[in-house]
Amino acid sequence: MDDPRRVTVPSPCLDICRLDDALICVGCGRSAGEIQEWPRADNARRLHIRAAAQARIAPDSETAQRRELGDRGPF
Repeated sequence: MDDPRRVTVPSPCLDICRLDDALICVGCGRSAGEIQEWPRADNARRLHIRAAAQARIAPDSETAQRRELGDRGPF
């Protein structure tokens, strides 16, 4: 079994890296500050960032559709 202290929380990045007018990534939902913070964040903070980013992404958004369709949609 993996040591939980060594397992790293994966980035939510979808390689759709564009910031909207509010400086929120339209791909992953993270703010510009959260994106900058990510490499230095510990796992607890990364989990918090992921949860906040997910909450920013509307279920009917293009990003949500891409997540569900695996980027195979008609975009």
